[in-house]
Amino acid sequence: MSLSKSSVRMKRVAILSLWIISVILLFEACNVAERSKSLKKPSEKDTLAFLNLQIQQYPQRAVLYKERAEYFYRKQLWDSAYQDINRAIALDSTQADFYFLKGFFLFSHKKDSLALLNFQKAIQLNKELAEAYYLIGNIYFLQKQFPQALEWYQKALAKNASEPTYFFATALCYKQMGNIDRAKYFALLSLKKDSLFIKSLSLMYDIHMENPAEWNKAIEYNNKILSVDSTHPQAQFNLAFYWFKNANNLQGEQKEIALKKAILYYSRAIFVSPNFANAYYQRGYCYRILGNKARALEDFEKAIALNPNDYRAYYHAALIYKEYLEKEKAKSYLQKAVSIQPQWQEAQKELDHLP
Repeated sequence: MSLSKSSVRMKRVAILSLWIISVILLFEACNVAERSKSLKKPSEKDTLAFLNLQIQQYPQRAVLYKERAEYFYRKQLWDSAYQDINRAIALDSTQADFYFLKGFFLFSHKKDSLALLNFQKAIQLNKELAEAYYLIGNIYFLQKQFPQALEWYQKALAKNASEPTYFFATALCYKQMGNIDRAKYFALLSLKKDSLFIKSLSLMYDIHMENPAEWNKAIEYNNKILSVDSTHPQAQFNLAFYWFKNANNLQGEQKEIALKKAILYYSRAIFVSPNFANAYYQRGYCYRILGNKARALEDFEKAIALNPNDYRAYYHAALIYKEYLEKEKAKSYLQKAVSIQPQWQEAQKELDHLP
């Protein structure tokens, strides 16, 4: 009997002990949670202060200047970023990533020739730096030297065949060179690496939109973009362009409905991305077809403000100014269009007919 009572007491003590331990653990968990709430990520200001202190203590440590250069670049302090990456290179000229970063800074500020030299130096120090090959390709692409761009994109792919961006860039280069089959091939390779890679999905949309018989296929690719991001500005633009192209094959009320749908989607693209210059131009063109000159002119002017090299916007704005009898304004805009695109005979004819 006494053994039974002793056993019961032991069980009670054990249960009580477990309860006490569980309470202690619960309180400790709460304390940890509270402490974690009080821990904050270091602010950007704290990051700069830390880097400044480190540089003060270790002024010969090149990597610290590189890290501070990255900080300054994120804060859009271009001069400070450039000075620090130069200091890093002066302290240690053997680091490929220092030259790569300097090249990236220069490329971002459209100093292509200097950027090219730094990317090439980075490659000399590290021949496996695929991103440097890719950015050299971008420099040539922006200069419309597509064969040279293609060569560097393929070098990037040889170093890293798992990056969908490099396949996409190669595809885009082939498209610019008029080789649609190769463009499709590399775009699809990009999508094999990442089936929802938006740039390649949009490129496949563009390719299929060139053939009216394949427009439904184009929309399938665009729908995949929308599955990733239902408000993506490029996807909205693509839908708008689809309706704009449809309007070209319609008449009367059906044409007007299609153009209004295009305007709706262009407006959505602009709402999400207010600096989407081409969306303003395309929406303005739709307004012009519908006879809304005021809205069209407003959009053309906005497109020009965002992209001063959009000769199409200058041309169509000039036609509206001509209709408004603002001949000097029309003349200056036509001159600008022709200066940007000298081979555009239609604009030249309009300019020649002005007094």
